[in-house]
Parts: sequence; structure tokens; C-alpha cells
Amino acid sequence: MHLIKVKAVSHSYGNRSFLMRTKGRTPVLKNVHLTIEEGTCLGLLGQSGAGKSTLGRIILGLEKPSSGQVLFEGQDIIRADQRTHQHFRRHVQAVFQDSYSAVNPRWTVEQILSEPLENYEPMNRKKRQHILIHWLERVGLSEQDLSKYPYQFSGGQLQRINIARALVLQPKLIVLDESVSSLDMVTQAVILDLLVELKKELKLAYLFITHDLTAAYHLSDQLAILDQGELVAQFQSKDDFFISEHEAVLKMKEATLASHPLSRTIGRPVR
Repeated sequence: MHLIKVKAVSHSYGNRSFLMRTKGRTPVLKNVHLTIEEGTCLGLLGQSGAGKSTLGRIILGLEKPSSGQVLFEGQDIIRADQRTHQHFRRHVQAVFQDSYSAVNPRWTVEQILSEPLENYEPMNRKKRQHILIHWLERVGLSEQDLSKYPYQFSGGQLQRINIARALVLQPKLIVLDESVSSLDMVTQAVILDLLVELKKELKLAYLFITHDLTAAYHLSDQLAILDQGELVAQFQSKDDFFISEHEAVLKMKEATLASHPLSRTIGRPVR
């Protein structure tokens, strides 16, 4: 069974005039079909405005599509009952681009990481701290960081905290929405390597939303391209993607430059 199945999802937003009246609707997604399998990473590529983040929010259940279905383990999450929805919310987590706005600046790391557990799995503080320390250490931080505040961390460290928060409930899927794009290249590489390790170790599935082909190639098992709200191509392997002559693939490859001029190739980005 597919972990996630998106069936014929379309979505549009109403345009507002200066009098705040709705004036027509702008289509953002058009009849999108895609699947994410257990333990695999689907890299969702596309330029800004392609509809990637909107699709991510719909898959997370943060927005309802204008039409279509999103199935999690065969259950329609849009029309789910409370019990099914709670199960879905526990097992599908997210890490967003802006690591700072994703946390409460007035909370300590302990409070930030504790929130999901308090919502879904209440427990005594000793047991909770044991879990928090485990996941902090797993992402490269330490027990001493529990008492610190977000301003005391770099962007890369804070993104590790966001990853740890996504992991405390041991989800089946993490939606990564441009989660490394605001980091410098060295930090990007370290975080991507961490995500690869976690995926293998925990048998996680990812939806990796990005415009960065090199990052997508590093992390993803499968690749798909969203263009102006339409899923124009989906490939079962990275190799299938790079031998494709599809117009959207050629545009993505042409727009990708390797990190060093001597390493630039027409076909494949540098790993």
C-alpha cells in the first residue's frame, strides 16, 4: 500500500480587489496525481510559484484542496474522522525553510521539543527528557542545549532542533519544504547527510520540496517536477530522471550549475 497517494488534487485561490471582494480565482494546482512509498524520498522539483509548497500544505492537512483526495495508508485525510486524523497528524510531520519562525522564540529547546509529546503522548518529565536527549544527540546536539533559547543557535543548529522535534513522535513521513535552502552550502551538505542517515536508520519517508536539483539528487529516491501547478513528470529513479529528454527535465538541468566551473556537465549535477 502507498504511504501517501494524491489523487486528482486541484486548488485555487480567490483574487481580491481593493474593496476585498473576491474577483475570480487563480488556479495553483491542476489535477495532480503522485504517490510516496514507505521508506522512500520523493523529491518534488519546480521553480518558485510552481505550487510546490501549496501541495505540501495540502498533504500535511494544513489546507483543503478545491477538489481531489489525499490518502494516508489508504484513508482519506480530508474527510477523516477524529481518530484517523489524529493518527495521521502524529505520523506526518514537517520541517520548513525558516528555522527561526518555526519555533517560539520565548521557549527553551526543552519546551519546543516537548510540545508534540504533550499533544500526543503525555508522560512524566523524566521519561520525556530521556526521549528529548536521545533525539537531540541523534541530530548532533547535546543535553546541555535543552535549557537554551533559539537565539543562542545558528541557523543550521536550529534546523537540527526542528528535525529533532519532527522525530520525537517517530513519524512515518516528514515533509521537508525548502528545509536546507536558507543555509550555507557547507551546512546544507551536513544537514542533507544527516537526513540521509535518519532515513536509512528509521525507515522514514520524505517529501523533499525544493528548487535545488543537486540537493534533490543527494537525498531523493524518486523525482517529480511541478510546473505551473501541473505535475509534468514523475520518475521512479534518479537515473531515469537524468536520461529523460522531457522538456521540463532539460530546463531543470540547464538551470543547474555545478559548484566548480571545471565540474560543470550538461547531464548530471555534482554530488
